[in-house]
Amino acid sequence: MGVCGSFRQAALVIAISFAMYGGPAAAQSRDFMLNACASVAQSYFRDFTARSDMKYNGQRVDGTHAVNGRIFLETRSEDFACSFERSGQRMVEFFAEGRVRNAYLPGTGAAEQGSVVQVTGLRAGDTLNVRSGPGTNNRIVGALSNGTFVRNLGCRMQSSTRWCQIEMMTDMRERGWVAGRFLTRAGSAPPPASGPLMTVTGVPANDVLNVRAGPGTNHRIVGALGNGSQVRNLGCRMQGSSRWCRIEMQSDMRERGWVNARYLR
Repeated sequence: MGVCGSFRQAALVIAISFAMYGGPAAAQSRDFMLNACASVAQSYFRDFTARSDMKYNGQRVDGTHAVNGRIFLETRSEDFACSFERSGQRMVEFFAEGRVRNAYLPGTGAAEQGSVVQVTGLRAGDTLNVRSGPGTNNRIVGALSNGTFVRNLGCRMQSSTRWCQIEMMTDMRERGWVAGRFLTRAGSAPPPASGPLMTVTGVPANDVLNVRAGPGTNHRIVGALGNGSQVRNLGCRMQGSSRWCRIEMQSDMRERGWVNARYLR
């Protein structure tokens, strides 16, 4: 092969390389996608110092880009995935814990969807019913008290009432619908409580410690904790023959509930 042939072959190799990898601009776009996806995962799992292993999986037939990651939390690791539109500059889907979580996409919280809101306006001693769908004809799946923080996933009108789908700020992230007039945009997290820090321990392998709305197994489950989770003990009491403690989780929203004291050290 002559000199010209060698140059032509080299040029072809370079052209193929740029077609496959897109050159410096595409590499920069991939870095953006990897970083953006990892950032959304930190926000979703509420751990802004957690390390993530990220991988760019290429461009699909429809032009969207696929990114996968694994985030390493204090007591566990979780897999997640992101999709970006053709240019690689806008995330169009975030997937975690077996479900699409598009309320966490960048930009959705700028208006209403995905924002953290607080339950307000209830009468003293009353609770806000959480229902399986928008409207009082749907079954009750939970209840919230004044001051509870939840994430607003979007609202709609049902007859003359505005209903909002909410996601609770617990490890289980339970979802339901509430009347929108009882939700107010949250300005900040609740102030920190006083009490000793304790660690969840003694939970059987592959199991979780249920966090309940009150002291006793007759109260509804409002969250779950794994071995190694740290909580703040707000006080304990006897319920029947068991000792129950009111705890505050060490998360951004500092959710509270009751757990069996034998799992706290």
